[in-house]
Amino acid sequence: MSKAIGSKNVMWYVNSVLVILLTVGIGFLPPFGAITPLGMKVLGVFVGVLYGWCTVSMLWPSVWGIVMLGCTGFCTVKESFAMAFGNNIVLLVVLSYMLASYLEKSGLSSYIANWFISRKIGEGRPWVFTILILAASYVLSTVFSSALCTIIIMWGIFYQVCDKVGIKKKSWYAAITLFGMILVCSVTALMFSFKPMAALAIGLMQKGVGVAIEVNFFSWFFFQFIWSIAIIAVYVSVARFILRPDVSLLKDAGAKFAHLRNQKMDKDQKIAAIVLTIFLLMMFLPGVLPQTVPGMVLLKNLDVLGGISLCMIGLSILKLNNGESVTNITELLSTGVNWTIILLLAATMPLGEALESADVGIIATVVAWLTSVFGELSPYMFLVGVIILFGLVTQVAHNLILVVVFTPVLSGMAVSFGISPVVMTLALVATAGSAFMTPAASANAAIIFGNTEWVEPKQAYSLGVIIALIYWLVTIVVGIPLGNFLFG
Repeated sequence: MSKAIGSKNVMWYVNSVLVILLTVGIGFLPPFGAITPLGMKVLGVFVGVLYGWCTVSMLWPSVWGIVMLGCTGFCTVKESFAMAFGNNIVLLVVLSYMLASYLEKSGLSSYIANWFISRKIGEGRPWVFTILILAASYVLSTVFSSALCTIIIMWGIFYQVCDKVGIKKKSWYAAITLFGMILVCSVTALMFSFKPMAALAIGLMQKGVGVAIEVNFFSWFFFQFIWSIAIIAVYVSVARFILRPDVSLLKDAGAKFAHLRNQKMDKDQKIAAIVLTIFLLMMFLPGVLPQTVPGMVLLKNLDVLGGISLCMIGLSILKLNNGESVTNITELLSTGVNWTIILLLAATMPLGEALESADVGIIATVVAWLTSVFGELSPYMFLVGVIILFGLVTQVAHNLILVVVFTPVLSGMAVSFGISPVVMTLALVATAGSAFMTPAASANAAIIFGNTEWVEPKQAYSLGVIIALIYWLVTIVVGIPLGNFLFG
């Protein structure tokens, strides 16, 4: 045991030293392409931080990158921190996590899950019951920002189902359903433009094109809904008609959960449901009603940042009968916000500014290379090429990091190919969700590969390949045409 721990410590220190050496050392190398001497220093910071994210942690390498960028001559350290934490995207993601955390803590999630699995339509219909489980996961993951929270809730419910009907651990049906819930959490991660990952992607796109492109809330939601349903439908079809696991034990599952049909919302759940409804209406109405309707201009001006802020203010003011606040804002900040993601996002802001600077020359070099490889392709085939290349790379490199790195570059480059940068961003984030082939591909992949009590490694690898292929196929056949129709 001590040897194993010692070995991990050695690799930690080795990789940490390499982060520092890469950050500093690359700046002394001769420039190439259109990259300037300043660009080599910036490139060193970028490569060092990227290596740190992949091998050490997403925490201290992020702060290290902010500090070291201020030592390159591109900006001062104070200016680097100002760019990192003064960006409205960072604040938006923090507030989004807070709102989602409140909704989760209210117990609304358990109520929604129980409502789905207790429907009468699932009685005697194994695959309908399975779809109800996935539907519950879909709604929870759509509403809440934490995929892990949805997974924990739904896996716990599914384990109860398996125990009551006799489904064994490591059976193909169990693996398919557990993987299906992970898949659902992945495809719904960007359902609303205000969700943390969607806000991140849109912000990175805007940085890449240098213009605050407005993304219509309803159009974004419509794309994500159609695309996600298509992926889930193909996955369920493959499971039912090709993989064909034994589902005979599920025929009585629906009846065994019938007692949950009479479950009522408690006071906390009702308040959470009202807050969520009000917020969604604030986001939805300006996209479908004319600006001449009273209040629409105000709602449009509030946007996501203002809407979430008002919800947090309202929850802070609202008191229960016993005098206590409906929620604890301090607790939401401390436990509800994924600060690892926030630091990663904050670090990308000044790094993105530096990488995109004409004085640095890095983006010009990357664009020249991509143009030489894909330059003769039509816009559609260019998108197909990017999806396949990006989809393969993301199976061995963490998908979040790839989105952060390449979204600004490729969304800016899309304009020169006559492609909407929104469509390019949608294609990239959709493809990033296909990272299931290896445990290192994404956090979601690590969760399912790590559940060795219920899923065999061979099952995880097989289903990971199947899901990745489904992602690419649906994105190419459905996603690109739909994206061009809505945002082209």
